[in-house]
Amino acid sequence: MAVIRLFASRAMDGQVPMDGPLGLRLTFYYSVPPSWSKRKREEAIWKWSKPDGDNLQKLVKDACNRIVWVDDAQVADWSGRKIYGDREEIRVEVWKLDPTAQPEG
Repeated sequence: MAVIRLFASRAMDGQVPMDGPLGLRLTFYYSVPPSWSKRKREEAIWKWSKPDGDNLQKLVKDACNRIVWVDDAQVADWSGRKIYGDREEIRVEVWKLDPTAQPEG
């Protein structure tokens, strides 16, 4: 959580936390285990083992409180995924939602 807070602070670069309804997209990238066969490593896309996505989301949302947004309850539209990538990282995208616009679908 401390590392997420540090990167969130750097990304905000002194800006005040966002207020109002927000959208959130999280992408968690994981390294493919080196013990997997070459074929399995090449075919790896989705990480469908632990940790649970909702627990990861909660960790990021809590870490960004009072840095990126005033309170994580402001996140009204969210999505996330866990996939294998070249390196381990977390990509966090946040945007303001129009409080008067009807949501799609």
